[in-house]
Amino acid sequence: MESIKQKKVAELVQAAVSEYFLFHSSMDYSSALINVTEVKVTGDLSIAKIYVSIMPSEKYDRKNIFTLIEENNKKIRKYVGDKLAKKVRKIPELRFYLDESLDVAERIEQLLKKK
Repeated sequence: MESIKQKKVAELVQAAVSEYFLFHSSMDYSSALINVTEVKVTGDLSIAKIYVSIMPSEKYDRKNIFTLIEENNKKIRKYVGDKLAKKVRKIPELRFYLDESLDVAERIEQLLKKK
């Protein structure tokens, strides 16, 4: 069960990472649409698991964009740190995961339409 502090930190991290992608997607990610679907923070607040959904651009596919996100992890964490400096004592380590739940839902919807 998540504590109030975990939920609060998760919300702050989600807002900061979403803002980062909003302002940097055209430069760093070839205008791909990157959505932060969920953030889970560990009990000791040291790790934030960030689930992202990616709508690929014409230039790069989903896996390439996810690789770019992982390569820019330090840059993203610095941005989050700057945003949360006075709100959180320690900035959690960011771990990104590809959220494929929207793809699964779309496949199920297509299968239901076929019947």
